[in-house]
Amino acid sequence: MRSGFTVELFNMRGTFTYTAGAAERKLAEENRAKAEALEENGYHRFATAMRDFAKSYERDADREAQSTPFDD
Repeated sequence: MRSGFTVELFNMRGTFTYTAGAAERKLAEENRAKAEALEENGYHRFATAMRDFAKSYERDADREAQSTPFDD
């Protein structure tokens, strides 16, 4: 169920443009904050899933920062 939720969050983003990772870093920060709020309210497993989701955006940001919009 947690996996399905994070997949839906990812899909809700829709299309996006090249930002050299800035947009992904912002999303990672927002999702880390949500994970902290979940943790504070006792939803430990859900918070872990959200932290993992935030880390995936951090990895995407790093990858995008190392590329150009015209890389193949």
